[in-house]
Amino acid sequence: DFIDGVLFTNSSDSSSLTVANARNQTVTADISHMWGLPTGSIIFTATNYHTAANNVYVVATNDPTTFTFTGTVPVFLGVQHGGALTHDGNQDGLVSLDGTTYTFTTNTLDSGYTTGNNNGTYFVEVVEGSGVSSNSGGRFIWESDSPTTGVQTYTTDTASYTNYARIFVKPQCQDTDNDGIADGFDVDSDNDGCNDVLESGGTDADDDGVLDGTLPAVGSNGRVTAGTGGYDGLSG
Repeated sequence: DFIDGVLFTNSSDSSSLTVANARNQTVTADISHMWGLPTGSIIFTATNYHTAANNVYVVATNDPTTFTFTGTVPVFLGVQHGGALTHDGNQDGLVSLDGTTYTFTTNTLDSGYTTGNNNGTYFVEVVEGSGVSSNSGGRFIWESDSPTTGVQTYTTDTASYTNYARIFVKPQCQDTDNDGIADGFDVDSDNDGCNDVLESGGTDADDDGVLDGTLPAVGSNGRVTAGTGGYDGLSG
């Protein structure tokens, strides 16, 4: 699974997506709150969105769904299909709408299936004459290799709305100095030679990048709310 991502399709956090047996819906919602981010950070639009009787997201042959993402925070995506195809030559897959590349991450793919990429269309297909149905290795999963702004999910397996799919979203952590360490874990996030703990009003006599004294208390927004070391709580 896309372990670090948050499933937002089929989620109560996106209540407009949880209507049973919906067809061809267009939904736009700000989902920033799912990560505690400010309003406007992550906004998605789902076009041609469908649900089954149990409210979960489904796709059908010749009826793909397009997901686009805007806002101030870039996102990585995980796309997951149900893991079963019923006829030779049929496919589950996705289309990268902005050129973002994807990696197929299902741990095991049975010999009756093949996977590929045809100019940005990523797919799993049943091999002719293989007779397979459900993949013993589980669902078909792709993960974007970099932040993306849009993807389309599709199937050629069934015209009925019974092909389950999921979209997982993971915000890109800010890395101000581009050193590969997210700001939240970088003791000097802007690489100016002065550790963040000092810039935020704390003391760090041993120069380890951590506030001196006992472990500080941290509020819901990540700011130190109590502790020793002269932290002023205003600029950090």
